[in-house]
Amino acid sequence: GRYVEARMLWGDLVNVSRDLASRVLHTLKPTTAVDCAERERAVRLVRTFPRTVKYHLSVDGFNEDVDIRGCSDADVLGAKDARLRDELAVIWTEEEAYGPAGAPPGAEGPKPDTNFADRLLREEVRSRPLWVIQELGEVVSRARARGSAGPVEASILDNRILAYNNVLGAM
Repeated sequence: GRYVEARMLWGDLVNVSRDLASRVLHTLKPTTAVDCAERERAVRLVRTFPRTVKYHLSVDGFNEDVDIRGCSDADVLGAKDARLRDELAVIWTEEEAYGPAGAPPGAEGPKPDTNFADRLLREEVRSRPLWVIQELGEVVSRARARGSAGPVEASILDNRILAYNNVLGAM
């Protein structure tokens, strides 16, 4: 039934994530500081994607710390955002997840990864998993433009990112 189908789709998501991370590490060689940073960013985005899907598909993000009983929709969304931010802090640096210490989020303007969670959790981002897919595509596009990934390698990465889209569309 639906449970079995959901388990199969989640398994596909895990397999695509592993494959994409492996291909990123193989394809984007750490030859320059920019390449190293982009490679790390791509792997972090791959690690972020399943978490955004989890919170996108469920009322409480399958997080026991989100209590939905008797809460308004706004309160539930706020609690989900807070828990997702906590999960992102495991992947991204604390500053990237929570913003610069002592400064309001975005006070210094966005740096490449600073305030990643703030950008992901903006109200205008309607589908966080799609936003992560778009960010991954931009990493590949920049690698292609720098010559860090040739056309064949970039195409392979693009196809694996497309697999994320396909899994998301089936969920």
